[in-house]
Amino acid sequence: MLGKLIYALPWLFLGLLSAVFVLALAGPSGEVAHDELRRDYEDVEKVYPSSLSPRLIELAQKRVDCFGASPMERFNGACRSDYLNSILQVGREEIKSAPRLGDFLANVDNCPVMYSVCMGEKSEQDCRVIDGENVCEYAEDNVLNCAAMEARCIDKVLDTFWRGSPVDTYYGTDRRL
Repeated sequence: MLGKLIYALPWLFLGLLSAVFVLALAGPSGEVAHDELRRDYEDVEKVYPSSLSPRLIELAQKRVDCFGASPMERFNGACRSDYLNSILQVGREEIKSAPRLGDFLANVDNCPVMYSVCMGEKSEQDCRVIDGENVCEYAEDNVLNCAAMEARCIDKVLDTFWRGSPVDTYYGTDRRL
């Protein structure tokens, strides 16, 4: 009996550890992270561009160029810092209401992810097999369209945490992003 218990104990531990990892990957409502990301992306697609869109698109393109200039930029944070400071500057210049700055910064950080999801979606359309290799071309239109998607995400976060419009007014739920 004791031998069977000792043999089963490591398996029980591994099972509990696996359950903890599965629960950690799920969101508060039990959703898996990629399901929530897909839903957020679909919500951002519904956002109408604001008058700030040209400036926000330019900021998104500068962020992409900055990160593309050097792989080390991902580690020193200069690109991210410039990006966030530029968005804050646009908000302070153009929007007269008081922001919920902590919530705004926590959520605007997700907008580059919307750019990446857009590029992944667009690149699937631009891939083809040439001489047995999968070749994907990033059309300049895709880069511009995806920068616009990132700008729409910033607009949504501005609406929610800076302009004073609660998320549920436009999107039906009060959740992050």
